Amino acid sequence: MSKNTYLVLAVVVFAGAGASYFYFNQTAQAAVDRHLERMVASGSYDKLEYEDFQVDIFGDIKMTNLLMSKAGQEVVLKDIAVTNLDYKNELPHTINVAVSGIHFPNGLPLTGGDPMSRYMQSLVVANDLPMEMEYSYEYDPDNAFQLDSRMNLQLPRSFTLDASGVLRNVKLESLMDTSGLDPDPAVAQLQMMQKLANAEIPVIKWTLKDEGLVDAVIAANAEETSQPVEAVREGMQSQLRDMYLFLPQSAQGFGMTTGIQLAAFLDGGKTLSVNLAPEYNGNFQQLQQEITGAAFTGNFARIAELLHLEILTQ
Repeated sequence: MSKNTYLVLAVVVFAGAGASYFYFNQTAQAAVDRHLERMVASGSYDKLEYEDFQVDIFGDIKMTNLLMSKAGQEVVLKDIAVTNLDYKNELPHTINVAVSGIHFPNGLPLTGGDPMSRYMQSLVVANDLPMEMEYSYEYDPDNAFQLDSRMNLQLPRSFTLDASGVLRNVKLESLMDTSGLDPDPAVAQLQMMQKLANAEIPVIKWTLKDEGLVDAVIAANAEETSQPVEAVREGMQSQLRDMYLFLPQSAQGFGMTTGIQLAAFLDGGKTLSVNLAPEYNGNFQQLQQEITGAAFTGNFARIAELLHLEILTQ
């Protein structure tokens, strides 16, 4: 192959890369700007602004210092990476968002002097919380509008939280559109429940891995009450194991097993799992009728059976 041919190929490759970069940069930034404008217009936030926006030739996005303001409270997401972004649809059918670092310009919005608030304050340095978060979803409108979502939260020296779930029979466009919601939170909640009237949630999974959170909170309680740490731990565990005694008789069996698992989590360094796989594929209407009936008759054990709720410490 001649040198001229190599030169032509190089020009074509670089030209293609440049065109791709220009396309993704313009398309991605316009899409993000529209989404932020919609959220402000709907009243979800008073202000949404970012400092820097970059897109590589593969369409992956990097943003810095996204300011989110609502009712006088401000939060800044410091570093944001967006990958697997679907550019073919106005509302993406796939996306992965990773956030590293949260800044509170006016300080962490915790005013209480309770042990949990003091513990959270101890993790903040110069109004920065070293939280890392990753969220992703896959949306398939041709499969009963199925939405598979996953979230991971990590706070060093504290915990790792993983959550996942499946939602069906609700259009993503309807779920994301908050423009018609009433300013009254109670009315808005009712409107959201109406949107979800035909929804199915066949599975929800939560996993909380303790990496220092339990010991830190117990130590803070011990300091506040001037008691030994292990005495506080044993007292909290005893309360959890005995909580079933204060429940209706039909719920005591479930309350006892749940209390045992929660008490075991307070040993520290354990992983707590919460799983739901409701009857009727998680259909809201069918579940609501049976759960309401069970609650009316005091059959709380039936509610746990309907939800297939499992709580386990390992």
